[in-house]
Amino acid sequence: MRFSVTIFGTLFSQSFALNEDLSGSVRGVLNPEASSSNKRQLLTEGGCFDNGDCADNYFCLLPDGDCNSGQVEGECYEIRASRTRSFNRVCGCDGVTYTDRSYAAGAGENVKHHGACVGTEIA
Repeated sequence: MRFSVTIFGTLFSQSFALNEDLSGSVRGVLNPEASSSNKRQLLTEGGCFDNGDCADNYFCLLPDGDCNSGQVEGECYEIRASRTRSFNRVCGCDGVTYTDRSYAAGAGENVKHHGACVGTEIA
């Protein structure tokens, strides 16, 4: 089952707003009990520890600063093209500077820290 969600408030014990950046994102994780012919079946509940836990075209959204350590649970979100342009630059876990959080999410990347990455161009 797929559905739309809008997030605002506390997520992963960190308070930050994703409402304007990721509104309308679709959430879902793999169903570990799905048949081998349907491994990408989505659940409406559950979490992830890395992108491999998510269905195709989804990424594991983790708290800022956690670049797939495998220690913190995140949520699977659909990778979509960004619709915002807030110019709140962030450094992605891939070492690329993104215009804002939604551009990083559109690339399937988590945020390493706010502000530009050292020595990179903006994606």
